[in-house]
Amino acid sequence: MFLTFNMAALGLVGLAAIAKRGAGAGSRGTSLFSRFGSLAHTSAVTADADVDAPFDLGFSVIDVDYGVLENTISSRAYYGYEHVVEPYHDVKLELRDNRTVAAVEEAGSVYRVTWTIFAEKDESAPDVITGPVVDSFECTTAGAEYSVTLELGHKAKGTVVASARSTISCRYVRRELRSLSDADREKYIAALQVIYSMGLEEGQAKYGKDFKNYRYFAALHDDPDYCYHFGPQFFTSHPALQLKLEEALHSIDPSISHPYWDFMIDSAVYGTSWPYHAEPFRNTWFGRLNTSEADNFVLTEGPFAYTKIATDFNYTYNWTTRNAFGLITAPRDEFKSWYIQRSNTFCGKPMEQLLPSCDAMVACFEQNSDFSHFDLCVERNVHANLHNWPAGAWGCNDDFTELHAKDPTTFPSGLLDFIGIFSFQGWYLVSENSWADEHNVSSSLASCPNPGACAMTRSEKDCKCSCDVDVYNLTEAVLYEGYVNPLMADMSTEYQHNKWISPTGSSEAGKPHYTWNHLSTHAEQTAFNRWFMDFLCHVGYNGQATTLAAPNDPYFWVVHPIFDRMLHLLRLSPTLRASYNFTWVPTDTCTGSDLEDKLPFSMPGTAGLCASERHCTNAELWEILDPSNAHLPYIYDSLAGWGDCSVDWDHVGH
Repeated sequence: MFLTFNMAALGLVGLAAIAKRGAGAGSRGTSLFSRFGSLAHTSAVTADADVDAPFDLGFSVIDVDYGVLENTISSRAYYGYEHVVEPYHDVKLELRDNRTVAAVEEAGSVYRVTWTIFAEKDESAPDVITGPVVDSFECTTAGAEYSVTLELGHKAKGTVVASARSTISCRYVRRELRSLSDADREKYIAALQVIYSMGLEEGQAKYGKDFKNYRYFAALHDDPDYCYHFGPQFFTSHPALQLKLEEALHSIDPSISHPYWDFMIDSAVYGTSWPYHAEPFRNTWFGRLNTSEADNFVLTEGPFAYTKIATDFNYTYNWTTRNAFGLITAPRDEFKSWYIQRSNTFCGKPMEQLLPSCDAMVACFEQNSDFSHFDLCVERNVHANLHNWPAGAWGCNDDFTELHAKDPTTFPSGLLDFIGIFSFQGWYLVSENSWADEHNVSSSLASCPNPGACAMTRSEKDCKCSCDVDVYNLTEAVLYEGYVNPLMADMSTEYQHNKWISPTGSSEAGKPHYTWNHLSTHAEQTAFNRWFMDFLCHVGYNGQATTLAAPNDPYFWVVHPIFDRMLHLLRLSPTLRASYNFTWVPTDTCTGSDLEDKLPFSMPGTAGLCASERHCTNAELWEILDPSNAHLPYIYDSLAGWGDCSVDWDHVGH
């Protein structure tokens, strides 16, 4: 299976456009670094004795929802665009110099302004408009370039007093979700609701072959044959998947531009209370995070209330993984629910772990000099637990609120957050069939029913994982060598791990390789580790956002664009680009991470970069997704503002 991108639908090929007042296309045609400083408006003045001073024929693009776009799209200098118009947005073009406007509009004026707008790759005649304002302009193809020539002429003499040429670029603009107009937010949510409620066949019959529904996306992201994380392929696979979603959205409404969530804003504004206030979890967006145990942690409010979990009982997507009930999600997450589940609590305790700050993001840029380490820094410290946090955990062997209340020294609140958030990964690892052979022990800690083994008519209790090891009777050597050391090695790469665990420096078999920072003696460490292994042995449940089938939860889609935005900055910034080594370093154990490995995405129509009907390699996707690629249909509104930080390594005039 693979994703085929209709690049015409995405606006990546062809410059056919409908403009109410003209259409045009041109070429960006400048190298990556020669763009900077190239956006100055040019105007020429004739030797007309009646002209006292040069006229300024610079103009602004005004969107009814976003105002003067030159002011709200501050990233234009990075991308090399003079003016940007979004597909299917009706805008106005208006001279911005008051003196020039006054000279044209005053009674008895001898001057006339003429706009000539045309597409260089379109053979149709240009549109010619007179006056200081073009009342209505619309483009319909992302990637199109429109040439705009303005002339200020003397009516009586028939001479050209001043002239100027500019270019308008038609691109989707990805905005921070708080910056979307109400109308654009409502259109986006409405289209996403269709994707999360309509069957594939029904959707394609109504909207065309580019329509895909969430079951398709959940199954694809849950494909065990490919590894989309912890390697450079994170930065190719997720933007490609996002483009596929946008293609589906555009089949419903081609005016939609996908937003991104800058969670660093919520980190700065809300601190530890962000689960109750963060923008995506408002009912106008994706619904609240603090669901109720009485409702089985099902989302019951907002546009996506009672969104069904992806199912595929006919095995159409035979590559994806399933739990015991046959639901498209992680094996060994043996919940039984027809609907997506979320929680801000982990094992009964409200979670208080902070979202990543902009300082963490800036550190990834400034403390690394090669792309591979930049990727690991971003995934571990910025992407962090963005999937785990909305998932929560329940059905645990212990109530964390009670543990902390009884013994806050042994069970600090922050540590319980750290362990609770790790629960999905821990439960998954200790119940793997291969654990015993890999770690030379007699048994995995837990065992779970086979995928699809339980009918939906059976109860969760009948299909629950079982704890197979009495950890309190294990020798210390087996406890550490067979279970604790490998699990804590995995924890040692988790978000904020250095607050809670540290390596001992020992690699001796049967001895602890890690220590819990809040405990002093070996006896305390061992007692705590026995509790921890017993906790993991009794496998509980998590919401779907933490699994590889995370697209089950529509929240998934606003999480990832900001990382693509980070890569745009890294690839477009002259300062950063000059200081970075972009050598592609694959993850040896990860299928699909090599530069020439193929991922299940096909993107026809990109000038031969990736041929139709076959998988694209990472190398091809890297080129296609290059922000300087003229075929890429979108830009980001800003590359300077991140959370409460403003970064400008290049001084390009943001």
